[in-house]
Amino acid sequence: MGWVDASTARNAAVASFVAPLVARLLSSSARKKWNAYFHQFDDAGMKRHATTLRWYHKAQTITSIPALVVFIQAAYVPFLVWAENRDDVQLAVLDDPVLNKISPVDLSLPASILIYGALYLFLITETGNPRNLLATMKTSLFGLSLRILFLYATPLKCPEDAPELADIFTEAQTGAHGQSSALTNDLMFSGHTFSLSVMFLHCTSKCLKPAYFIAAVAVACCVIAQHVHYTVDVLVAPFVAFACFRLSIELFHAHDAPGHFK
Repeated sequence: MGWVDASTARNAAVASFVAPLVARLLSSSARKKWNAYFHQFDDAGMKRHATTLRWYHKAQTITSIPALVVFIQAAYVPFLVWAENRDDVQLAVLDDPVLNKISPVDLSLPASILIYGALYLFLITETGNPRNLLATMKTSLFGLSLRILFLYATPLKCPEDAPELADIFTEAQTGAHGQSSALTNDLMFSGHTFSLSVMFLHCTSKCLKPAYFIAAVAVACCVIAQHVHYTVDVLVAPFVAFACFRLSIELFHAHDAPGHFK
């Protein structure tokens, strides 16, 4: 019964996080910017293909958000639960020279504040930039797909002395799939570091970009200090984020009119 109450509280926290973002997305100013994005090819010289391109971008918009949500709920979260309890192989414990030199410290709270504070700020500030927001979704989709492959191919076990990394949003998702405890074996690569690296790469504000970089470095240090990730998990994440970032831009948004990715 206590777990049910905790699950309800986590779901309420998720809802309170999402509701203002939806309201922002549906605001009149945001709708105007999205409408301008759809009509970016209506200028002279592009009118011949304007209608086709407009519907192409509308189709991307309509499918991107549901695709990301469905993928997370139907594939990514169930896989994380499976990977946490997998018994097809023996999970390996790495001898990490960095972790060997430091004692584990529970830094769940500052790590959560940094990553979810940064995520909230990113979504609020980038709502008016349709091209960038859609590109970020695709980067995330590529990254989550690669993380499934990495986790399957590198079955690692978290160090025994690591305190659990409390994350109400992840626990709300995994709890719906029968996982009653925090995930500990989703190691290669660091999802926290990847997410902040993606925000840094996609951030269009010169003022905020350094803040995302600092947050990414700080969270990377937090998960290493807490021993919930090996050093290599954290080092790989930014490179994966950059590869997914370039793939998203080149495959889906290289043809967009100038001025919609700044």
